[in-house]
Amino acid sequence: MGLHYYYVNLLSMLLRRPHPSDPVALLSRWMDSSLHSGWRYAEDWDIPEARDFAFAAVRKVSLREPARSLGYARSFQGAGITETIQDLLNFYEATWGRPSADVIQSLAEGWVSGSERSTPESCTDALTGLSTAAHFSRVLHDAYESGIEDPSRLLIVKIKLPALPTGAARMYAFLAQLGEACQEAFKGSGATVAYDRSAVLILTARTHDGYLRAFSCRAAIMNLLQGDFEAAEISYQPLPENASGLLELIAGLSE
Repeated sequence: MGLHYYYVNLLSMLLRRPHPSDPVALLSRWMDSSLHSGWRYAEDWDIPEARDFAFAAVRKVSLREPARSLGYARSFQGAGITETIQDLLNFYEATWGRPSADVIQSLAEGWVSGSERSTPESCTDALTGLSTAAHFSRVLHDAYESGIEDPSRLLIVKIKLPALPTGAARMYAFLAQLGEACQEAFKGSGATVAYDRSAVLILTARTHDGYLRAFSCRAAIMNLLQGDFEAAEISYQPLPENASGLLELIAGLSE
């Protein structure tokens, strides 16, 4: 009885699977999967770039450019990086396909381009939506060049992460969630939050609120890590009194 039910259920799933030559059915199944997993507004899911992606998948051509266009469009319409990547993972779920790291990377790059369409030089990490290490360094240099009055009023926080989850889909989903958690922790504070080499770097005010936000950020990260307290190490470092010690500080952040 149990085995019979298993095969009937398997056959039912196969019959519901869209034919690879039917982009309309594929698009419908993809949208259903995204809505089921939490896409917020059904009316804004079906955009031309999603249809182009589905048709490209049916034609079995490279999906990197369609993914980049889709990421740009999703960003332009206000979808977050986590929601955008999850939507793409839902496509692979709908087609029973294996997520492609290259396609996910292209989607993330497109999303960043969309979020920075008025900025000539990208300063955002494509996978987390946080600042890049290069931008973080520029912020530090600019602070001293503009004549920062009291460097001791600022603090650098470093939260070191463990090895990232294995598998492209899990890793990209984790990094997207990491970025949103960090942004939420420092929302409205004026802090600069960056991601570099499995570490979150934060330049924030050396105040009670700054420390509280840092602890909140670490707690959110540990929630993503499912409570592994040993995995998210946090350290604090004051800024040097003058720019002469800045290069050594920046080099130490990458260790």
